[in-house]
Amino acid sequence: MSHHVYGPVPSRRLGRSLGVSLVPLKTCTYSCVYCQLGRTTDQTVERRSFFPPADILGEIGNALEVTGDVDHVTFIGDGEPTLSSDIGLLIGQVKERFDVPVAVVTNGSLFHDAQVREELMAADRVIPTLTTTDHKIWRRMHRPHGDLVLYAVIEGLVNFCQEYGGDLWLEVMLVHGLNDSDVSLKALRDSIQRIEPGRVDLLTPIRPPAEDWVEVPEPKRVLRAEELLGSSEAMLREADAPFNASDFGSCREAVLTICSRHPLRERTARDLCMRLNGEGAVEEMLADGEIHTVRWHGETYLLPHNLMRNAGT
Repeated sequence: MSHHVYGPVPSRRLGRSLGVSLVPLKTCTYSCVYCQLGRTTDQTVERRSFFPPADILGEIGNALEVTGDVDHVTFIGDGEPTLSSDIGLLIGQVKERFDVPVAVVTNGSLFHDAQVREELMAADRVIPTLTTTDHKIWRRMHRPHGDLVLYAVIEGLVNFCQEYGGDLWLEVMLVHGLNDSDVSLKALRDSIQRIEPGRVDLLTPIRPPAEDWVEVPEPKRVLRAEELLGSSEAMLREADAPFNASDFGSCREAVLTICSRHPLRERTARDLCMRLNGEGAVEEMLADGEIHTVRWHGETYLLPHNLMRNAGT
């Protein structure tokens, strides 16, 4: 099983996307209340090399040999990818060696650092997050590292968009009662107009979040957000395309690989196991304690034993 590379996974925006994680599990600048990986356990703003770049490039090459063509190699993974000081080198090497478009999905919190912005210039698509311009809401929603300042985050996004020549798509995650009011959305709109992204994608929580009090906004609030923010698309559900069973050697590998990156619907896992001739594997993994179940919005999800949900605030 790869340590840093997973997929390809189906993505509505990025097509068949090979995911790459550059940082250890739950290493991030934020600890977002809606994060599907749970609370951050190593919160930091210190950039460094976490893993040997040669190992990561080797895994990408091996994955591409096995899976064939992909639409993107996407740096996303288990935490904030721009914390890796190797990200610029790896973007360049992937494009040079494999001739595959590169996307970076980031919370954008380190864009105040000119070095970070420079290292992302070679990426074909960068997808940062901005959810609010209100300091109290930002702290409640993202629980940022103490050295981060919201004003600097926003200015970093503005500067990056002015400097960057690729596709910049801005993500806005909406959480009921936090950032879905007209006042919050109109203030956010003003900053988005300064950033001038190529598109704005609205997201709502679609899998079990880090905190069990997090709720999806009412449909009318999502429609209102689309109206005010000029959203290109509201990403309110998972991609329809199924996981490709041939990308995995066994049912156990498939379930652990996918649910280590995000909560996996139990019914999706069972369908995948049937296609891999692994009937009964989910029950065995539950009995062995490799995975556990979480109920959220009427659905049962699977998570590995090391990603437990957190109750309360």
